[in-house]
Amino acid sequence: MPLLTRHATPAAGVIALSILALGGCVTSAGKLGEPGTLHTGQVVQVLTRSDILGSPEIHGSLTRAGIADAAIADGSVVVVRTLCCGPPSTSNPHGALNPQRLPLRSGDIVEFLWPGGAAVNSVTRVLQGADQSEGECWWEPKDEKLWRRAVYCEWMPEEGWVKQTVPLPGWYKAVGAP
Repeated sequence: MPLLTRHATPAAGVIALSILALGGCVTSAGKLGEPGTLHTGQVVQVLTRSDILGSPEIHGSLTRAGIADAAIADGSVVVVRTLCCGPPSTSNPHGALNPQRLPLRSGDIVEFLWPGGAAVNSVTRVLQGADQSEGECWWEPKDEKLWRRAVYCEWMPEEGWVKQTVPLPGWYKAVGAP
């Protein structure tokens, strides 16, 4: 699993991510990290066009997914951490395409689709803006001394999201689930 290094600068860290091929590599739908599931996380970096084109891993993933260079702009790809709040190596970072060109900022809580295979992860919506200190979503449990906390939103259980605790904590929802 690609990890940010502790000594990396944000831009270098993104490139060092070897960015995940931007997609997942697991087998059956219905669990955290499996194809066809929605996930949540916090945007930690919005990449520039230069960052994207300058990274063979990221650019290659987009090219393999059929995304032309002309479609790549500032903010086309973001890095999302799914876990908080220890060293970067514990944050489970993932790259995600921003196909809707949402005005994403570092700190936004987003939902993203994990499609699997050669497809790329893609942001589906903003759940909570970076400027909302109190809202429906937070890092759970609410103990800032803990590492490996996952995003939780008040409405998740009612909307069919499922909690998983191992091997990584988090909430997911299979696409098409009620």
